[in-house]
Amino acid sequence: MKRWIGIAILVVIVAGGIWWFIRSRAPEEEEDAEESIATVERGDLRVTVAATGVLEPLTTVEVKSRSGGEIKELYVDAGDFVKAGDLIAQLDPTELESEVESASAEVQGASARVSQARFSADASQEQTYSGIDEARAGVASARARLKQSEATLSQTRETTEQAIEQARARVVSARANLAQAKAQEAVQPDLTQAEIRSAEASLERAKQDLALLEAGNRPQEIAQARARVTESEAVVSNARTELARTESLHSKGYVSDQELDAARRSVATAEAQLTSAREALSLSEAGARPQDIERARAAVRQAEAALQSARAQDVQIEVRSRTREASEASLAEAEASLRTAEAQRKQIDVREGEVEAARRAVDQAEASLDRAESGRLTARAQRESVAAASADLRRAQASLQDVEYNFTHTTITAPRDGVVLTKHVEEGTVVPAGTAALAEGTSIITLADITEMYVMANVDEVDISRVQAGQPVDISVETLPNEDICGEVEKIFPQGASQENVVYFPVRIRVLDLHPDLRPGMTVDASIITAEREGILLVPDSAIDRSGGETAVEVVVEGSEEPQRRPVEVGVSDFIQTEIISGVEEGDRLALPSAAGESGPGGRGGPGGPGPGGGARRATRMIGRAGGR
Repeated sequence: MKRWIGIAILVVIVAGGIWWFIRSRAPEEEEDAEESIATVERGDLRVTVAATGVLEPLTTVEVKSRSGGEIKELYVDAGDFVKAGDLIAQLDPTELESEVESASAEVQGASARVSQARFSADASQEQTYSGIDEARAGVASARARLKQSEATLSQTRETTEQAIEQARARVVSARANLAQAKAQEAVQPDLTQAEIRSAEASLERAKQDLALLEAGNRPQEIAQARARVTESEAVVSNARTELARTESLHSKGYVSDQELDAARRSVATAEAQLTSAREALSLSEAGARPQDIERARAAVRQAEAALQSARAQDVQIEVRSRTREASEASLAEAEASLRTAEAQRKQIDVREGEVEAARRAVDQAEASLDRAESGRLTARAQRESVAAASADLRRAQASLQDVEYNFTHTTITAPRDGVVLTKHVEEGTVVPAGTAALAEGTSIITLADITEMYVMANVDEVDISRVQAGQPVDISVETLPNEDICGEVEKIFPQGASQENVVYFPVRIRVLDLHPDLRPGMTVDASIITAEREGILLVPDSAIDRSGGETAVEVVVEGSEEPQRRPVEVGVSDFIQTEIISGVEEGDRLALPSAAGESGPGGRGGPGGPGPGGGARRATRMIGRAGGR
């Protein structure tokens, strides 16, 4: 019995504990449920990149001592503000005064030496150049005479050789004409007599043919006609042979064109006679007709004309004889002209002697010019002495200029307004002199123009791609916690540097609102504004699921046990809040991941999500570094 009572008490105690646990957990579960829901709200978003840098002046000037000597007075110290023209330092000028006097005396002495050297050089140069000009005139005259003599020689030689060549050509031509005339004179009589005999025979045959036609045809007449045909054929053959021989002689120049024409006429006459004989034979065999008789009469008239032409050629024999005599006279005249032209060659020897004499005169004139120009060595030596004296003068003048420059720059003043960053010397320090030409010297102070300043900041490599020139910058300084200082990205340097295993890129930020308490060398925090949006839809970045290549959210729909997945288009993000461009509306409730979280690839903690490896880690890294120095 007691055993059962104990069991009952134990059951009651366990049941009470369970009820209490359930009652105590209910508010926590309700609270967790409320915390896992986010509402789409409208608001403003600013995306920034944090950087830390140092404040530097835009312009610094090294105030130098152009002069050398001991610094007698130093009127400024580091941190002092100065205006343009304010006295910075004073050098002791005592030693420089004596240097100026000594350098001035040296310049005067060098100038006197230059004047004396120039006087001597000018006198020598005038004498030398006068002799050279005279010698050059002599050379020019001698060369002109030589040129004229050479031209005369060339003309004489050309004229003489041309005359000889022409005379020789006339002799050759006259000899050829004489040979042709002789050949024609020898051949022409034979040709003329042959033509006469042939023409007479042709006339006789033509008369016979006419008589036969007029008398009638008999067997004897037919036989005679046949014999005349045979005879005419032989005459044609002989005429053609003579024509071939005449053409051969004509091609060699031994027979004239008239003789060739006569031979051709003989062939034509013989061929005509042959044609006439054949026609007569045909008529004899066929019987005479009136038209045949008329043709026979025409043949007679033609034969008479040929005979008359051949007899006229006989008259040309006398003409050929006179042509030969004229050719002999032309040959004698041409040979006489040749002898006269060859006699002119003696003039060439005379002209050559004149040319040789002119050449000797040129050589003598050039030798005189060489002797005159040798005097240039003396003039050149004196000019070199002038150059040396001038060089000494220039060195003395340069030394005087440097000394005077140093003397006039013993007082050092501020070239512009600014603050003294560094003091490089103290009173009593001896500084070397600079030069007037190079404007070099010893630095006395470093002066900074603090009216224009910039921040040289370092930006993390993970953020540098979002930084661009022209972006606005909020600048804060610990010593001025309540001041809002604006700036602007001016330049992004391409080369990064590693610091503590993190690569940073230098970025120069121009300060726009310059505060009077800002000083070079101050450490500043810079927030580079990469994007700004006003009145946009915002959701926690953790509500966005970027898994599976899709950007979506889980929308809690009233009356539904499970949230509804919706694709969304997102805009800018600071990795805490993200802009929603489309997909949800203001007031929509979104389910957030549970406390356990959905991380890893494909979940909400994937690339770009809030889990490890996503944008939240980048934001944490950025914020963590922005807070430190």
